[in-house]
Amino acid sequence: MQRLPVAGLVDVVIHALRCLPEDDALVIAESALKSGNVALEVLKLRLQGPRNGTGRRRLELADARADSAPEVVVRGMLRRAGLEFRHRVWVKGIGEVDFLVDGWLIIEFDGAAFHMDRKSFRRDLRRNNAGVVRSYATLRFVYEDVFGNPAGMLRDIQQALQRRPRGVA
Repeated sequence: MQRLPVAGLVDVVIHALRCLPEDDALVIAESALKSGNVALEVLKLRLQGPRNGTGRRRLELADARADSAPEVVVRGMLRRAGLEFRHRVWVKGIGEVDFLVDGWLIIEFDGAAFHMDRKSFRRDLRRNNAGVVRSYATLRFVYEDVFGNPAGMLRDIQQALQRRPRGVA
């Protein structure tokens, strides 16, 4: 017997945006948007009306550029901490970075699937070195940092920001 889905993807995303904690809702919404299986315009239409203010506000925070759930969660963490940052930005001589905080602190997320082979390891070392040569500092985190010790991760970021290197605008 073939079973049909209980709810369609759009309905699941709408419910998440209305009801789940913000980070969880944004992970679901951004994943659906990035996959192309849900259109932003459809979500906006479905979130009209006075009972959907929370969903609309959360949808405004979604940009569908994150490559992972940790990126979505950390973007919210940085925003709530009042830090100035850019997400998925191209840095000359280094390439695209996950986050650039205060114009000089690079934050990267390393997952085992994309960072454990020799080629990826060498690429990451070269990028780190290129950053140091250009007066950038890099903090690297993994999934367990984001979901297991977010307060410690934020503390590390804030402490690094207090140690702005000389020569950085």
